[in-house]
Amino acid sequence: MKVILLRLLGLIVCICLVVYGHSQGTSYTNLGLMIVGLAGLLGLLYEYNRKYQ
Repeated sequence: MKVILLRLLGLIVCICLVVYGHSQGTSYTNLGLMIVGLAGLLGLLYEYNRKYQ
C-alpha cells in the first residue's frame, strides 16, 4: 500500500512540474522543470513496465 501511495504522489508531482513549467512561459528554468517532470514520468513508466518483461 505504501508503494502505491508513493508512486501516486510521484505521479502527481511530476505532472504538476510539467504543467507549471508549461504555464509560466518560456525560459530555461521552466524548460528544466518540464524536463525533470518528464524524466520522472518516464521513470515511473519504467518501474511499472519492468515487472511485465
